[in-house]
Amino acid sequence: MKDNNKLTNTLYVIGIAGIIHFIYYLALDGDWKLIVPFVVLASFAQLVPIVLSGSAAFVGNGIINLFLLIEYGIGASLIAIISGLLTFFVVYSPNKRKINWFRFICNIGMFYISVTISYYATFYIPDPYRILHAILCYTVYELSSVGFNWAIERSLKIPNRRFQFKSFIKLLLPFFLGMTMFLKIIMQQLYFNQLVEIAFAIIILMIINRYTNTLNKQNRLLEESNQRYKSLFEQNPDLVFTLDNEHRLTSANPMLETILGYKESEVLDKPFDQALHILELDRFQEKIMQMQSGIPQHFPLTIYHKNGMLREFDITSGPTIVDNVVVGGYGIAKDRTADKEAERIIHRMAYFDSVTGLPNRAYFYKKLSELIQTAEETGGGFGMLYLDLDQFKNINDTQGHLSGDNLLVQVSRRLLETVQSASFISRLGGDEFTVLLSHVKGPEDCNRVARMIRQALSSPFVLNGQDVYITTSIGISLFPDSGTDSQTLVKNADAAMYKAKDSGGDSYCLYSAELQKAIEDRLTLQTNLRKALEKKEFKLVYQPQLDLNAGAIIGVEALIRWDSPELGEVPPTRFIPEAERCMLIIPIGEWVLREACRQSVEWQKLGYPPISMSVNLSSVQFQGDDIVNTVRTVLYETGLSPRYLELEITEGILLQNTNRTMRILRELKDLGVRISIDDFGIGYSSLSYLKHFPFDTLKIDRSFIQEMMREQKDRLIIGTLIHLAHNLEMKVVAEGVETEEQMESLTSWSCDLAQGYFISRPLSPSHLEEGLWINKSMLA
Repeated sequence: MKDNNKLTNTLYVIGIAGIIHFIYYLALDGDWKLIVPFVVLASFAQLVPIVLSGSAAFVGNGIINLFLLIEYGIGASLIAIISGLLTFFVVYSPNKRKINWFRFICNIGMFYISVTISYYATFYIPDPYRILHAILCYTVYELSSVGFNWAIERSLKIPNRRFQFKSFIKLLLPFFLGMTMFLKIIMQQLYFNQLVEIAFAIIILMIINRYTNTLNKQNRLLEESNQRYKSLFEQNPDLVFTLDNEHRLTSANPMLETILGYKESEVLDKPFDQALHILELDRFQEKIMQMQSGIPQHFPLTIYHKNGMLREFDITSGPTIVDNVVVGGYGIAKDRTADKEAERIIHRMAYFDSVTGLPNRAYFYKKLSELIQTAEETGGGFGMLYLDLDQFKNINDTQGHLSGDNLLVQVSRRLLETVQSASFISRLGGDEFTVLLSHVKGPEDCNRVARMIRQALSSPFVLNGQDVYITTSIGISLFPDSGTDSQTLVKNADAAMYKAKDSGGDSYCLYSAELQKAIEDRLTLQTNLRKALEKKEFKLVYQPQLDLNAGAIIGVEALIRWDSPELGEVPPTRFIPEAERCMLIIPIGEWVLREACRQSVEWQKLGYPPISMSVNLSSVQFQGDDIVNTVRTVLYETGLSPRYLELEITEGILLQNTNRTMRILRELKDLGVRISIDDFGIGYSSLSYLKHFPFDTLKIDRSFIQEMMREQKDRLIIGTLIHLAHNLEMKVVAEGVETEEQMESLTSWSCDLAQGYFISRPLSPSHLEEGLWINKSMLA
């Protein structure tokens, strides 16, 4: 030690500690650029040639040191103290090169003690300084602009006491600095020295003002930038986060808790993939590694919510670069959960059937195109099954659409359970389904699947607590044998399905060259059918109906015939089913009705007695509500009395929609026409039909008449039907009478009418007139 005095030695040690603190400040904490002007001011005050009194110098330097102490801390204040003392010792040392360093360091120790005490005392400044702050800390300009009361009010609302005291000291600095300079000026004895002091004060104030303005501007820009960043970060509707190079979360905005349920404190300083549970971890890590290499990334990511629910995001990430070095990364996660769910809903609505949940027609054609493309590239093949439920329409009409939908759902489940996973099952619409078999070696594989499907659908389905049985007709087409494009494959499978249905249903059919010939024949038939009505190629023949009691012809049945110039004479059994399939039966049936009524009226005009005209109605004509209007219009336009018109319907019509059929039949009865049920006993006969529907005539099918002389059961059925019909006040017509023995038996059983080849074949109007009505004994 340089001194035996314990106090000075202690100050020396404390001074060394202060110097170490100063060095530490400059090395780690200090922003020396902020305090350069004050260090210059403290040093330069010692160097000016004008002598200042000790009190004035102490006040000036004290104010500077106090400001630095409050604003920037102990380390900053020490810079001004050390620079001021060092300058003082250099200036006033007798030998500038031999400074008394012991005394210098002791002074530093003394100032370090006072500065430390002053610094920590600022935490306990009392509240009354608020009023003083309001009075002294606003410039004349501010007070004149906003008012003195506003200044006080604003000061009183500031909650941080330390901040108030710091602001108070900070704003007192210009006042005390000005006072110091003013004292230096007025204490000079010579005017020249006063001018020098004024000039020096102006220069110093200009330097400080310029530097302070620049610094304040930079601070304002920095603060504004920080506020913008904070607003962008915290108010962003998306989840924003930052990572370090170890993939640890360093920050996250409040949307982290809003979207994922985590608080920021729960995830900070944890690896992203551990803090947040990620579904596609490998992809995330790959993208983060690419981001760290300096490449921005955009990728989808699924993250679990804190409650376990999945949330889907679109992540945009990029590297955080400082001094051309990647120090981490940032990410913006846009929550797309609602959008993805909406996309899934739209996709499901567009590509899946709403009733069964199976892929729909659009999805089927998309998948079929993909299979064709794959098969063309690989040289492979595949098969397609086209299914149609045979009894679905009857079930849908009789039990309602809800039951029909329930049946479709049950059918789809059985198909999914039966067919292997390599297949693609879809519902095209109505009761039509398709099965795409992507791996088949030949037709036998498709046939095997078709048999499995038939077997699966053979078990009863439960509808409304009742067992219901259905069958299916299946058409099969193969790629490339049956076609090489979607339209051809579907068309040929559909044709094969109709072939299976025409064979009685509950079967399957593979498309072949022979079937193609049949299809072409059907197309030719359809084409000629469309032309036949326009070219008047149809004609009617009439088969007489004999009253077995009176022995007279009292009615005829109108039967259509077609003699095509291209196809020749086409039997009704061939062209009528095709006309029904392509809906041409509606205009053809209307023509038959009109022509039959016209002919009946013409016979009456020629003087022949009025007879009953029987006209067959197709089930297709009952699908619309126009049949009643059609009959009414035809009767009006031809002038035929309704009592001479009898409309024949088959039992199949009764199965379509009981309530609707009942309504139409009653409306027809209201017109005055008679209703006959044709071919009773060969279909889905039910005695309830005879009870509930307004029939006038029951026609016994020819199949019973032909076997009646050999089969006892047929005779019993015929006798029973005649007795039943008479009890229900209906007449009975026996069809297909070909022998005298048959007619005599029917007469003995009190059958009312008979028609067949034994009585007369169907005749043209002219032959009917010449062959029957010319014989007066046959007239009524």
